[in-house]
Amino acid sequence: MPERILSNWFEFSKRPEHLHLHSVEDAQAIDTVKLELPFAVCRCDRYLLTFATSEELKPHLEKHGLHIGNSMELLLDEFTSNGLKHPQIERREARNFVSTLFRESFERFAVSKGLLAYPLSGGSCYYWFPQGLAANDKVSFVNTSGEKGWRGVVGYKSVKSAIGDSRIRNWHFGVRVKTYAWPFAGFAVKPHVAFTENGTLYDSKARQHSARRSQCKSWYNDDWLDRILATMSFLSGQTSKELLVPLSPSEVLGVNNLPIAFESPVSFQVIDKEVQAEVVRAEADPEDDESEEVDDAEDAL
Repeated sequence: MPERILSNWFEFSKRPEHLHLHSVEDAQAIDTVKLELPFAVCRCDRYLLTFATSEELKPHLEKHGLHIGNSMELLLDEFTSNGLKHPQIERREARNFVSTLFRESFERFAVSKGLLAYPLSGGSCYYWFPQGLAANDKVSFVNTSGEKGWRGVVGYKSVKSAIGDSRIRNWHFGVRVKTYAWPFAGFAVKPHVAFTENGTLYDSKARQHSARRSQCKSWYNDDWLDRILATMSFLSGQTSKELLVPLSPSEVLGVNNLPIAFESPVSFQVIDKEVQAEVVRAEADPEDDESEEVDDAEDAL
């Protein structure tokens, strides 16, 4: 019997037609300053690639004593398909630049909505809900069937240490995105969970990992997906069908807040969740026991 399956792929609903390549007059001076711009920019030698026009970029560069030499308007599709001859930017590099601009713009957008960055290895981050950001730490959403629902994006659990002391541990749902051009044009949204006590993140990566395995071992696909849908709903304002991610003062990236659905030719019957949860707990690694928790001494664009 066929079954409808939801993915974590969220298609772009709107993309700009153009982006801009700006040359900086003093190429050496740009190495001596830390550019803090209100929109995403990729640097290529003495050039800055961005969706901002020269007029939008100019005042921010002048604060650092930098000036635009020349500006070039590029067709987005042509740039990602062919790259550029001068300055030489290969097709793959062009796609990576655009992928980075889209991703970094989403991350800036998430921060502007109040989510906090959690650094991962390799320099990437995911973005999580602090307590109190969403009303009652819950977010409502409408699924692909038009049904309304809600999910908690922050929760807590009372845990005991090895010596029997009780404490409250909070979990915080978060997401990160990766840009894709094929087999779809959009973001793959990946879920994460951060843990705090008394409002302070666990510094230890090992402790975060142990808490995540313990807290989330009975979360099923619908738990994860619904929280992704709730996050996308929160970012879109809970009233719109798309996120409008600012790329520059004059350009936005539209992202559908509902994912791509697929039809599977076969389906399967899920056993009772409570029974399965007991099986999972019985087979859990001893490291997952709360009493054992201790601090440790693309195909992209």
